[in-house]
Amino acid sequence: MHIHTFDQLYERLESTGHGHDLLSSVEDEIGRFRVWAGQAGAHMHQSRRDSLDYRLREAPRVHSQVSELVEELQEDVEKGTPPEVK
Repeated sequence: MHIHTFDQLYERLESTGHGHDLLSSVEDEIGRFRVWAGQAGAHMHQSRRDSLDYRLREAPRVHSQVSELVEELQEDVEKGTPPEVK
């Protein structure tokens, strides 16, 4: 997932006149995603020792679950809908 997917959602909401509260919430989520991705090493090349892929290399089930959740988040953000809580 790329951060500009969130940026595109923000721009769509802003252009359609959504309120400040919603835009502020989206900004908060963008910030949270940036922090998580940075701390987890989600955007680093998988061969780097500090990447998320590298750290999960011996936990294929967890790696799969994280990948699925990020893919669902990507789809939901692209649609402009909140992800389901599981």
